[in-house]
Amino acid sequence: MKKIGRNNPCPCGSGKKYKNCCLSKNGVARDISQPQKRTAEASVDSLRGKIMRFMDREGFMDYCPAAISLYWRTLDEGVQPRAMVDNDMAGFTEWFIHDYVLPDYGKPLLSIYLESNPKLTRKELQILKDWQKTNISVCQITRLEENHGIYVEDIFTGEEFFLHDISMSRSVKQWELLVCRKIWVLNEWQVSALGTTLRPHEKKDVYDLVMSKYIDHLKANPSASLSEFLHQKGYLLRQYLITREMKSTE
Repeated sequence: MKKIGRNNPCPCGSGKKYKNCCLSKNGVARDISQPQKRTAEASVDSLRGKIMRFMDREGFMDYCPAAISLYWRTLDEGVQPRAMVDNDMAGFTEWFIHDYVLPDYGKPLLSIYLESNPKLTRKELQILKDWQKTNISVCQITRLEENHGIYVEDIFTGEEFFLHDISMSRSVKQWELLVCRKIWVLNEWQVSALGTTLRPHEKKDVYDLVMSKYIDHLKANPSASLSEFLHQKGYLLRQYLITREMKSTE
């Protein structure tokens, strides 16, 4: 890796000099949980299957068309999105279950499922409870542990954490941005559904978009936290990604 000079622009895309930004973070051990083995994969897979069956059995699929019309659009009314493919549907389903407020219930499907007193194992129930308040966000990859996971920093809150994901540790690069939902699984952070990477120089654009929308949101909801805003309006990040993709093909 090419050495970065102290006075060079920081590769994270912040616009600051390297010495005033990420120099102190590189190579410094942090007090972040780093488990040796990804936990509860069987419980997570089983729980997701039960949620999907509940969604189908109780007729919640009927709400999907209206949800898709909100989720799958661009930020520019003059730019039409492309047709959805399987990977897009996987991301939509995850957002629909976690975040979409069902009009007749005033809450997301995940909350309704918990309130239905489902038959779950102790581990599944704990995971379901921990998933109640998650949100999509954008994180910057600050360090890689190949074949183990990645260290990231939330660009909006500055929170640092370790994501235990072996596959991702092999495919991403330091300083890239990751649009994802982090979820707590028993004793570690994991990534739910599919994460999307952005280049470091896009950091300012996506930061400015979210924060400007958050400020507008505060006018009507002065007590709303940023995490609550992203829980409600996380689809804006998907709209940003679709807009970016469609404009790149023009």
